[in-house]
Amino acid sequence: MWFNSERNGRYSDLITLDLLDWVSKNYNVSGYKRAIGGFSMGGDGALRIGLHNSDKFVAAIGHSSFPALNFLPNILPVLINETRQSAPPYTFRPSPGTLTEAVYGASTAWSPNNDNPDSKLDFPVDENGVLIDSVFSRWKNNADISSIIKLNWNATKQVPLSIYFDVGAGENFYPPNALLKSELDNLVEEEHYQINFKYLEFEGGHMLTEEKIDASLTWLNGIFLNVKD
Repeated sequence: MWFNSERNGRYSDLITLDLLDWVSKNYNVSGYKRAIGGFSMGGDGALRIGLHNSDKFVAAIGHSSFPALNFLPNILPVLINETRQSAPPYTFRPSPGTLTEAVYGASTAWSPNNDNPDSKLDFPVDENGVLIDSVFSRWKNNADISSIIKLNWNATKQVPLSIYFDVGAGENFYPPNALLKSELDNLVEEEHYQINFKYLEFEGGHMLTEEKIDASLTWLNGIFLNVKD
């Protein structure tokens, strides 16, 4: 998940420390006009790394990512269905289905627990199929885009990172992206946050197209034009 985790390793630092140091030593690049972007899980990492390191990046781009965790309760029926059990107590294991495996993967990054001898993580859903508030709060604080903004900035201060995110109208990640758009609109209009963001919807499924890339780079060029060296 491109996140620093006591279970997995310091994957965010791999980008923000190791990679940026290598790039600066080997290429003639601007220390000011720097952005981070990615597709799918790479888009997840780009948005979250960017927000957690707004001193290193002026912009972050997430193509077809999963940026709004408040959508997670909506997928609980699918998660329960993947256990192939008709009634609680449910046993969640990575092997029964794609979604369960994805939630386990996210748990290794956002709610690791080395004191748990079996999985070394805290799974966010209990045996009754209900979200565990304490675990889900860790997820939101670590990885939910609107939550990260509210934890690090307030309505009287400009969020220093410009944000671009897009999604295909036919892909499964459409709902959380549309939700993030709504959440950011609310932060700007109702709570008066100063956030520079752009959201676009495209036709098609979960894929990175030239159209998406061109739109994000056109947006990024406009951001760079307003950054002073």
